[in-house]
Amino acid sequence: MYRIALLICLSTVVATAGDAPIYQKGAVTKRFVAPADSTAQVYYDLQTETQTYKIKICAEFEDGKSVDFRVKGGAVFIRSDAGNEIKCPLATVFGNPVVYKKGTIEGYDTRKDYYASGNGTISARKAKVYELHGADMIYKVDYCGMFQAGQFTAGQSVDYRVDGERLYILHDAVKEYSCKIEGTRTPENAKPGL
Repeated sequence: MYRIALLICLSTVVATAGDAPIYQKGAVTKRFVAPADSTAQVYYDLQTETQTYKIKICAEFEDGKSVDFRVKGGAVFIRSDAGNEIKCPLATVFGNPVVYKKGTIEGYDTRKDYYASGNGTISARKAKVYELHGADMIYKVDYCGMFQAGQFTAGQSVDYRVDGERLYILHDAVKEYSCKIEGTRTPENAKPGL
């Protein structure tokens, strides 16, 4: 009985240790301070021995401060002195600067989506599918999270970038909203409206 209890205890410790995040060491350097009334951003360089991560401002760090951090998705998580994690959006992805293009929201169409709800019934919801005229492509996008609900208007200019099957729209020069790309077409064969 003692061996079984010891084995369970050791398994729990190993499983917990396996779930713990792995941190790297780095130093934070402030690179640009925007004037108070400017829409420009403040960036930090997070320097390791082999990589420099440019991160958007997410907290106040002492210039040159040594930190423990980890990278997950499009964010850097910096461990604070209190042991909490501070999430900082990346401005550089794997050494390549994030470049936004200018686009214009041309309007939207509404479609019904059907989904199975938690109790097993089929429910319907309306989805707005927006048309975004980009620099070299016209995109149909939807499901942009909280930002989508009533926030896009026809003729609105936006900064965007494309990564795989997602289109990211920059809002207020600070936060990105991830949208699902439903379709694309080139401007040559574009027709007005959806």
